[in-house]
Amino acid sequence: MRSLAPTIVASLLALSVTDAALAQKSRDEKAGTKAPASSQPKLTKAPKLLQFVEAPYPESERQKGNATAVVLQLTLSATGLVESATVVESGGVEFDAAAILAAKQFVFEPAEIDGRPSSIKILYRYEFSIRIEAPKIATFTGVVRERGTQKPIPNVTLTLADGKKATTDAEGRFKIDDVEPGAKTVTLAGEKLTALRTEETFEAGKALDALYEVDLVKPEEAGGGDDLEIVATTPVLEKHSVATSISAEQGRKLPGTSGDVLKVIESMPGVARASAGSGQLIVWGASPEDTRVYVDGVPVPRLYHDGGVRSIIATDLVDNVELSPGGYGAAYSRGLGGLITVKTRRADEDRLRASAGVDIFDASVAARAPIGKGFHFAVAARRSHLHSVVAPFTDSDVEEYFPMP
Repeated sequence: MRSLAPTIVASLLALSVTDAALAQKSRDEKAGTKAPASSQPKLTKAPKLLQFVEAPYPESERQKGNATAVVLQLTLSATGLVESATVVESGGVEFDAAAILAAKQFVFEPAEIDGRPSSIKILYRYEFSIRIEAPKIATFTGVVRERGTQKPIPNVTLTLADGKKATTDAEGRFKIDDVEPGAKTVTLAGEKLTALRTEETFEAGKALDALYEVDLVKPEEAGGGDDLEIVATTPVLEKHSVATSISAEQGRKLPGTSGDVLKVIESMPGVARASAGSGQLIVWGASPEDTRVYVDGVPVPRLYHDGGVRSIIATDLVDNVELSPGGYGAAYSRGLGGLITVKTRRADEDRLRASAGVDIFDASVAARAPIGKGFHFAVAARRSHLHSVVAPFTDSDVEEYFPMP
């Protein structure tokens, strides 16, 4: 799981020595000296930020995924304290108030005019942007089945060494959230099941999907046999080097995706577009054809349609997307660049859920619903009207340079 939090980036833009010059003139007059008419005060040392205070990110703006910047004019005293802060370029009422509140608590190393500490005015850019924090927990999911018949086993309790537990449902599935990373002992216990114990290794930000096939105790064997069985399993656990995973919910909130969660790949570190309108990706400088794309383990030739405007999968069908810039296993061979893995949403809705949208690029619809016990369906469709939108404003040969769906 990943959460959204503000990143504050401060940039010193400009200096004003007006107040410092007046202060210097006053000191000269008191000392009985007079500076030459042609001389001008000279900034000999710029102020340096010593103590930075992070502004609270406005909650209403954080939920909307908004990011902005506020330019402030700060008046610094000769001791480096902020005497006043006023807005020069507004980023919104709530952002302005947060930036001013934090900036007034800054402490600077004083500026020097002609070698003396002096008051000065500066312009300070305070940026609010969204940062994706590194995940700290893992998720444990899986299925418990009877060996041989492959029938799901309900009411089996799985308990981790730290006390977290879950019970399998009618389909034999279980899920435990908020699992701390590391190796942990897992115990399985049930009415017709000899207690089992195994060990699993969890990685932060990843879901470990395990399959346990066990033998049930036959009625004639009840009361006998072992009290505890130790088993070793090979769960489905994908391991990548420096992998970055983003859920669909988080991807929708990031600027620049235009509502298409798979466009978030283009904003990840080390990723670049090959050329305008190509829809290809360059990861760590490798050729576009050396970056592999998998959807639920199935390789696909590309992530985006011609033109690169939209991805090949509707956002409502995506659960998460992960980028591995390198170091992935042999199961994803024949690729020298990055590895992009897309996991689709599990169809487990208890009622109909539908959505529709229209923007400058296309119109889309999606629906998910149960159609009977143990059966669900999910469908999505999009139709582009970008060609019709831009045709009146472009030449007829524009698609030779920028393909439009």
